[in-house]
Amino acid sequence: MKIRLVLAIAALWANGALAFNPADVEKLRNTGSCPKCDLSQFQFPDKARLESANLTGANLTGANLGGAKLENATGLKRF
Repeated sequence: MKIRLVLAIAALWANGALAFNPADVEKLRNTGSCPKCDLSQFQFPDKARLESANLTGANLTGANLGGAKLENATGLKRF
């Protein structure tokens, strides 16, 4: 099942339907760090645990971080 999901995401990304890089999303999930990653347009789930994540230089254009926990995360522009 997981392989099918990864393949479906990869197919959508290759066809331009997704802006983010699925490999970068997986890297962030596995390591809690993803500097210079393409996470643009990614819809982070509510309460995504990104505490202390290194997102320095990451492309977050259009990403939905509304419900994410971002305490001590680095590389985020504060408004």
